[in-house]
Amino acid sequence: MGVAFAPGQTLGRGDLDIFLTNSSGNVSNAYSITFALYWVDPSSNAEVLIGPSTRQPVNPAVGEYYAAVMIPTSATAGTYHIRWTFKQYSSDPDAQVVQEFAVVAAGSDTGAGSTGTTHSACEQDLVKKLRFLLRDNNPDKNYKFRPPQGEGTVGCYNRVFGYVWEDAELYEYLEMALWKWNMH
Repeated sequence: MGVAFAPGQTLGRGDLDIFLTNSSGNVSNAYSITFALYWVDPSSNAEVLIGPSTRQPVNPAVGEYYAAVMIPTSATAGTYHIRWTFKQYSSDPDAQVVQEFAVVAAGSDTGAGSTGTTHSACEQDLVKKLRFLLRDNNPDKNYKFRPPQGEGTVGCYNRVFGYVWEDAELYEYLEMALWKWNMH
């Protein structure tokens, strides 16, 4: 449950999801919604489409959608994008948002209980819990039916969201927090 996944991992509710509300702030289903997955070529930063360009998400509750996919065991480690395309009404133009996520090498700690890191089991558990708490909850993910205007921003955020935190960064934040806690 985060924005870093391992090859062979099956994604479900709470992983790659989007929440839609209408202009009044009430949850609302889309007239149409699809998603496409892309691998981001690190040399050119170009998106390379993976599979069909119009996949159907699962809709478990009003306004909630998620991509039910399995990361192939042969997936290349790196940055990926999921591009959501949707509209509230049939006469509306398509709106798009992009969520960034990563596929990490097998054996890396994705926060899902994998092993093979230099951290102890206790440290891995802390990183897992922190990764859970840092899951995206920003204005783009909880998207309103207001297509980005001008510079392609929504509420001062760009249309790409889902920062990928490395386990080493999370561990450093945890260590600094414990130092501050122990000082008081």
